[in-house]
This record gives sequence, C-alpha cells and structure tokens, in this order.
Amino acid sequence: MWRSMGVLAACAALLVPAVSACGGGGSGSGEDKIVFGFVGALTGPLSSSGIAARAGAEVAVDKANQAGGQGGPKVELIVRDTGGDATKAVAATRELAQKGVQAIYFTTESMPAVQDVLNQSKILGLGPGTGPILAKLGESKTYKWGFSVGDNDGDPAVQPLVDYASKHATGGIVGQLNEASAYGKAQVEITKSLVSRSYPNIRLVNSDFPTGATSVTRQLNGLRSQGANALIAWTYGAGLVQTMKSVGESGYKGVLVGPKAMGDPAVIAAAPKEVLAKSVGGPLPKTFLADGDGQAPSGAAGEFVQGYKAKRGKQTFSALDQVGAYGFDAVTLVRTAADKAGSTDPAEIKKVLMSGQRFAGAQGNYVYGPDKRLGLSPDQLGLFQPSFPCDAGTCRQAAVG
Repeated sequence: MWRSMGVLAACAALLVPAVSACGGGGSGSGEDKIVFGFVGALTGPLSSSGIAARAGAEVAVDKANQAGGQGGPKVELIVRDTGGDATKAVAATRELAQKGVQAIYFTTESMPAVQDVLNQSKILGLGPGTGPILAKLGESKTYKWGFSVGDNDGDPAVQPLVDYASKHATGGIVGQLNEASAYGKAQVEITKSLVSRSYPNIRLVNSDFPTGATSVTRQLNGLRSQGANALIAWTYGAGLVQTMKSVGESGYKGVLVGPKAMGDPAVIAAAPKEVLAKSVGGPLPKTFLADGDGQAPSGAAGEFVQGYKAKRGKQTFSALDQVGAYGFDAVTLVRTAADKAGSTDPAEIKKVLMSGQRFAGAQGNYVYGPDKRLGLSPDQLGLFQPSFPCDAGTCRQAAVG
C-alpha cells in the first residue's frame, strides 16, 4: 500500500509553523505523486548544461506520467533557475522543501552548497558535482541525503583521463590546467590523490587560471616549460572555450584531455583543427559510445536520446547533450525506488536507493550503498573523440592504448 509522506516529512523537518505552507504541493494532498524539484543554472555562463539536464528530467517526467500509473507514481516537476549562483540554489532548496518536494536535481555548481539544507529538510538531492564533498556523503558521514548521478565525480571521472594522458606523456610528465573554481580545484585534488596512489611513473605539474580569464597562454607555456606534453584541462563552458583558443595560440602540440564539455559545439568551434584532432573528452557512459559513426544507442539511452531531441526540437546531438541524461536518470531512479518502496516518503525512497540494488538508467546501471553515493562504476565509462559528430546519439569512442 502506498504511503504518501513526502510533504509531511519535509515540513516536519523544517519545523514550518503554518500548515498552509505544505498544503497544495505534493503527496500530502492524498494523491500518490512525487514532487520533483530542479534547481540550477538555466541562464548565465553555465546554462548550457542546466538546460540539457532540465530537458532530460522533463523527458523522464513525461514518460512516467504517460505510463498511466503503472510502474510507480506520477511525477510533478518544479523548476527554479539559479543563474549559476550557489546562494540562490540554497534559497530555492528551502523554498521547494516547504512546497513538499521529495527530491531535487541540482546542477554541478549547486550540489555542494545545498547539502546542509537537504540534511535539515530530509529530502533527496541528486546530481553531478559531488567531487568537492564526496568524502562527506553517506549515511555515517556529514551529508546523508546526496547521491551522484554524474559520470564526472570522484575517481571514476578522473581515471580514464589520466590513463589516456599517461599513455602519451613523454617522460611521464602530465600537466593539469584548471580554472580556479570549486570544480577545477576539486578535480585537481582528486587527480593528485589518484596519481599518488595508482600511477607511480607519472609526475603531475599544475597551473590554474582565474574565472573569466581572456587568455591562458601564459599558463600553457609554463606547463610546457616543465616538460608537459600531455595535458588535462579541468574547466568547462567559457573557460574551456578560452583554453582551446589559447592552446592554438600557444603552439602547444601535445595531447589535450578534458571533460565531456570537450564536445560542446562552442568548444569545438573554438579549437584549431590540429588541436581538436589530438583531443579527447570524457568520461562518457559506454551507453553513449560506439566504435563508428551514426549508431543510435539502445535501451534507456535510446529512449532518452529520442525524447530529448523531440523535447528540444533538435536534429543534432553532442556530448554536452548527454548531460541531459543526468536529469533523466535522477527522475527515473527516484521513481523506481519509490515504486519498490511502495511509498513517496523520501526516507523510504532513500532506504531503497542505498540498499545495494541495481537501478537501470540511460547512463548504465547504478548501485548505491549507505556510504556509497557514486552510482556508476569506472568500468561503465570511457572517452570520446570530439572531432567526430554524435548526431545519432553515440560519440566515437577513443581507445586508451
């Protein structure tokens, strides 16, 4: 029997004195329904990934509500734009908690900032961007309500890139170029830790640049002078566009490895052809990789791509569009867990999510535990070649060897 406790749990946890604050917005009205929030950048320099993730969430909501109640409760989506401002994300999270949401998807820059509010409100938070707080996520740790649905968090996000760079690093020297943002700094530290534990023949050299920099040529030249001819770039959006421009201007000839934003059309347009030809990006789930061009993905990944293109009226597809699968999988996982729990109470959904069961999504199979909040394993991820199109829904896989 379904137990609709999402709104009551959220309101009780927040000690909201006015009953009307919890009145119309969720399962507490007696209807078995998941009220799912979306909090993230839909405007501003980080908006491209936020727009993609929202579209993916909308595809999953449409699919859930078209199922006629079979396979889980219906879903309502409430969206809040932060413009990329983490302070606004915190305020939006408090607002949505009072509206009775059971779960919220957060874009990368919002996820670390909202964890205290999730603890207070006892609602689920899903998204990428958990790298800076990964060690604090878990039932026995500081942040108990956060789950990663990303392929860019922790060691699994770094390992394929380091593998590729290390195969092409003359003298074992790998450069790291990062934007001085929370994401860039976190990825650098994760990489340093991974290399110190697992890559005894690699020496890292590092350089960073401020957000909004109009050139990173000086930093590139500094890395070259230290012998780096294999480079990992930890930035995205405008920072990665500028990096690609500066790589061309600096005359750097080595391998360039970066996040999946290497497939952003704006990044591809900014990169000189000779630079792009020696670049790889990732990781991407292997559900979105193929050995050739023009291959459509299958299963949940295929459903996502088809629905995503229709939702956005697109004929093309890029590695950056795959970010939409974060939103798609977040909604899918919560709804599936609610169905297994027979309840829309966030606490009951969380118990099922962290039970060690396998949850199928567009990006692969997720397995969580009480203190395991990365759902995807490294063996499910790979790299892609941004110089090849991904229009059919899969990108050209890059061989590590």
